[in-house]
Amino acid sequence: MDPAWVQTLVTVGSFLVLGTVYIVNGRNAAKLLGARLEFVDASLEDFKKEIGKLTEVLVAQAVQGKRVDNVEERIMAQGKRLDEVEKRLNLYADAPIYQRRDYGSK
Repeated sequence: MDPAWVQTLVTVGSFLVLGTVYIVNGRNAAKLLGARLEFVDASLEDFKKEIGKLTEVLVAQAVQGKRVDNVEERIMAQGKRLDEVEKRLNLYADAPIYQRRDYGSK
């Protein structure tokens, strides 16, 4: 057999082996990448659920804050009414008709 043919056959065989190794490694890398993507997708789904829960908590806090603000407004309005009643009572109490007369000191 001619050494040139042997060299050509060895070169072709080497390219076939390297091509096969390259394809097998590519498939393994694709499988590994697919597994990583599945893990990332699962983590992303968990993250979405947690964000959903966080959103619910924030909405509940906002509603509770609004309720507290409404109660505070009602208390302030009631306090203003009580202050007005106090002023009226003080006016009546300070009026001369309601002042205590001391008849026995003369």
